Order: sequence, then structure tokens, then C-alpha cells
Amino acid sequence: CHGILCPLWFYNEENGYASERGACIECPEHQRANPYLGSIGCQSFAQRDVLHLFYGVMKGEQAWPLDSRWNFNAQNNEGELINECGFEGVSCDDDGVIDELTLPLSSAILAQNIL
Repeated sequence: CHGILCPLWFYNEENGYASERGACIECPEHQRANPYLGSIGCQSFAQRDVLHLFYGVMKGEQAWPLDSRWNFNAQNNEGELINECGFEGVSCDDDGVIDELTLPLSSAILAQNIL
């Protein structure tokens, strides 16, 4: 054994594991989004990133009705990305934090396209 993989929320820039050459370092609290053991760095995700991952897992492009699909690349007149709080079925609180999702899926669509 050459080393032990760094746990979640820890990293080793050189190789992702603890060994005699270096220890695992704890990620800063705002960057605790390592999706894997043995990370070589820390990262953080915004709620838009998590929503995008969720949309992909739920097969939104194939399963959701056309008028309910989320366009993560849509821009406003100033060329800025449209805020995810404006997506169909996404509700946010006054601070812009997502607090509710209403999905346009029936159990038949779920069974056919996701399972």
C-alpha cells in the first residue's frame, strides 16, 4: 500500500492520498464539495451547479415537457445568465436561495425515462 486516500473534505495536491510524502489537508469550509475520495483539490458548488446536476440526473432534456425545461445557457438583454429562480417550477426565498421545486413529471414519465 502506497498510501491512504484522502477522505471527503480533505485533499492532497500531489496525488490525492496521504503517504510519507505528504498528509491530507482539510478543505476550507466554503469549498467542501469534493465528490470523491482521494481528491487533489477542493471545490465549491453554487446552487445553480447542483440544480444543473439534478436536471441531468432527472433527464430533464428528454423527460420534461418542452415548456418546463430549464435552459441553463439563456441570457437576459445584458448578456447575463438568467437566474435559476426564474426557471419553471423553481421557487426561491427573498435572498435568492431555492426553497421549493415543483417538478413537471408524472410517475409514467419517471418510469419510462429514468428507471
